[in-house]
Amino acid sequence: MGLTYGAEHPRLTSAVVTIPNLFDILEVHAFLGRTFVPEDASRDTTNVCRLLSYPLWQDLFHGDPGV
Repeated sequence: MGLTYGAEHPRLTSAVVTIPNLFDILEVHAFLGRTFVPEDASRDTTNVCRLLSYPLWQDLFHGDPGV
């Protein structure tokens, strides 16, 4: 998928479509923010939550916790 932020050039990055409880199954927690909740899977809900890998967060957003 393509990813852009502000005036920076678009980047190609990987994306995964998953189930809302994946992180519960894996017993993994978010470094900041939250992971998915069941309501995120509703067909009426769009763009509720995006998760960034730690390397992408550091590279693109310079580790800004306010992203």
